[in-house]
Amino acid sequence: MGMFQLSGDAHTSDLMVNLYALAFMICGIALPLEQASEYLIMPDYVVYVRQHRGFAHFARYFAMITIYCLVFTGMQSLFALAVVPEVKVGSMLSTSACAGWTLLCLLLLVNLGYLLTNRAMGYVAAMASYALLLSIGPVARWFALGHVGMLPAWAPALLVSLLLITALNAMAFDRIQIL
Repeated sequence: MGMFQLSGDAHTSDLMVNLYALAFMICGIALPLEQASEYLIMPDYVVYVRQHRGFAHFARYFAMITIYCLVFTGMQSLFALAVVPEVKVGSMLSTSACAGWTLLCLLLLVNLGYLLTNRAMGYVAAMASYALLLSIGPVARWFALGHVGMLPAWAPALLVSLLLITALNAMAFDRIQIL
């Protein structure tokens, strides 16, 4: 599904083995067509005159894209569980959580480019970061197989990434001037 796999062959790139994971991320990013980003910067003129758009508006945006990632990943997980009967449910839920969380981070990267008026760089940054993760063997191996205490390595890595990218989005959102 959306969680990438490691290549068993040393001569085959992890990037080539993960075409389905790349397609998952590309479709997941392209499907919303920046509607959430447009919602985030769309002014509500009546409210804006009385008070500045603030945390509540950003929180609604964040909740909207989080729900989108949950639904997008959940539908594909349910389909995979129905189609492949011998799949381990625990493993599938873990990889689905990683894929959905990664998609959320990538959508926030795309939105950061949108907020900074450089949409193309947002998409390039999102796809390059995911492709880079798949291309660097030791990093991909640690991300997929490593553990930090009892947690898989991807959980704290994605948590730190999510917090950092969300903070950058919040700062870029706060900087936008609406006339």
